[in-house]
Formats: sequence, C-alpha cells, structure tokens
Amino acid sequence: MEPITTIALSGIVYDMLKHSVLLTASNIKSRLADWLVEDTIAEKLEVELAKLNLNDDMSEKAITATMNSSDTLLAIMGQIKRSTTSTINQTHSGIGDNIATIKNA
Repeated sequence: MEPITTIALSGIVYDMLKHSVLLTASNIKSRLADWLVEDTIAEKLEVELAKLNLNDDMSEKAITATMNSSDTLLAIMGQIKRSTTSTINQTHSGIGDNIATIKNA
C-alpha cells in the first residue's frame, strides 16, 4: 500500500484553495476520503500546510513544488495510506446457499 503522493495532495489542496475552502484538519480529512487519515495526522497536515503560506494565486505545479520542499510535510504524508476497503456485491437466485466455496458433489 503506497502512501499518498505530493501530486495527489497538491491537487486536493489546489482545489480547496480555488474554492475558498479553509485548510483545516476536518476539511483535509473529508477530502482524503479514499485515504486512511487519523485525526492527529490531519491536524499535523493543517499546521504544516499553514507554514507553507499556500494561496489561491498559486498554480497546482507551484503548490507541488512548495510541498516537496518541506521534509516535515513529506514525512507526515508518508503516514497516509490508501484505504483498502473492498465491497463485494453478490446476487443469488435459485436454490442453495450463497457461500463461495468449491463443493465436491
């Protein structure tokens, strides 16, 4: 399971800034729904992003470059992993059970 990349996070930050969404821990965590983000990590992200003085005048490329220059931010990002939750939908019709095993008849 790979950690989140700077490009992915900078895109999220860019969208948040473009739509005047504050870079708060709760907003960051809600935008990273596909990633496993603990509250403490989201709070650390908020603090580190605030230190970078990012603004809505910056391009996504400039935000990525600024984020890559922060070793602390990169270390925090290394703790964010993609969620591995899987959903399996089964449709069962007919007789018998719905257990996915090999049965010797």
